[in-house]
Amino acid sequence: QAIHDMAPNDSMALRLYEHWLQENSVPLTGLQFLVANGILDSKPPYKLGSLKDIWKEFSFYDLKADMTIADIGAGNGLISFILLESGLPLNLILTEVDEDLLKLLAYKIEQYTMSVESQGLRLEEGSQKNLGLREVKADVMIFREVYHHFQYPQQILQDIPNFLKEDGYVVLKEGTKD
Repeated sequence: QAIHDMAPNDSMALRLYEHWLQENSVPLTGLQFLVANGILDSKPPYKLGSLKDIWKEFSFYDLKADMTIADIGAGNGLISFILLESGLPLNLILTEVDEDLLKLLAYKIEQYTMSVESQGLRLEEGSQKNLGLREVKADVMIFREVYHHFQYPQQILQDIPNFLKEDGYVVLKEGTKD
């Protein structure tokens, strides 16, 4: 609730980030990541950038420690890496079908895990007809700006119950009119 209350006020962005990490200062690498990805402006007071609605979105996810989150069609991994920077211990599984994005994600994960001790962070290759998860039961599946890319959406939808915990839920966010 505290995050939601602070999110609309751009001038509170830096304090919001500190609160979210439950720390008194922002790690330089975390701040650099948020600036590089357009979450925060590059100059003090580090106002929320073009993705300022991200905090409202994350509060909707209702995340809790030790949840298993599957970022389906992770793309460049932006959402997953922001979740990693949250300080909340999460098990994150990123799936992707595009070979170039898989290489990029593998590189980013390797760089990230070298600089920070990471909890469960895994990359899986998906396919056009299934989620690409192996024997994982997720608490949350995030389909963010990916559903419109599916060539076989029915097969993907039918695969969800196989990998979602009984009390788990799906977050689907699309920005297209389709």
